[in-house]
Amino acid sequence: MKNNPNIGVKEFTETLIKIGSGHSYADNWKRDVVMKIVHSNDFLILASNLKTDDLINLIKGLCVFEGLPDMQFGSTTKIPKVLNLLHSRPDSGYTELVDWLFVNRTNEYVPYGRSTPLDIKSEEDYQVFEINNAHNRRKNAELEEQRHTDAVKRKQKNQLDHLTRSDANRKLRNKKGI
Repeated sequence: MKNNPNIGVKEFTETLIKIGSGHSYADNWKRDVVMKIVHSNDFLILASNLKTDDLINLIKGLCVFEGLPDMQFGSTTKIPKVLNLLHSRPDSGYTELVDWLFVNRTNEYVPYGRSTPLDIKSEEDYQVFEINNAHNRRKNAELEEQRHTDAVKRKQKNQLDHLTRSDANRKLRNKKGI
């Protein structure tokens, strides 16, 4: 098992690039070591200095690696940050890679770092999903506003009813001399 995170950043990055270019994964990295490596500044610095093809393979390799047992990073995935490095490069194949990530991911936080159902398989599907979510959020906000307005009206009516009953009871007591 590869346990030393101090010597592992470059070696693990090379492993991910190989995985991303189609090689099988044969090493046996421990999850806690991998998490330290991928979440280190050195990993992002190394990734930012890669050639575009190697960066694409690194991202693919990280996606494949996250599909291995006990290696999924969940919401802490670094794919969105590394993907942003690629997005800033001209003619990088960003859109094609995003579609590849949607098809090959096992982590709902890939590619953008937001929870997205795993049945979303393309950027186009994702855009439809986001439009629907925005529509649902607006609809829910409208419903919540209506519930609030109705609750305020009920409260005002209840207060008025209470005052009316209190006043009627007071008049009755005064009439009876109580």
